[in-house]
Amino acid sequence: LQTPMHRAVYASQEQILRLFIERNGQTIEPDFNRQDEHGQSVFSLVLWMNLLPIGKQLLEIGQANLDIEDCE
Repeated sequence: LQTPMHRAVYASQEQILRLFIERNGQTIEPDFNRQDEHGQSVFSLVLWMNLLPIGKQLLEIGQANLDIEDCE
């Protein structure tokens, strides 16, 4: 139950995540707030995986929903 964005975070693929971010505003916008089977959004995972530059970008483009709670 993971999106390609979740998999990119788990694999620490910052370049792939940047491609998703750069697509923001195009016809099909990625959902950075979709949760995986553990209730983790892409934003919470990038923080957990210490990919802070990606987290910063998600905040800057307004795609990081700070009110999403994980399953715990």
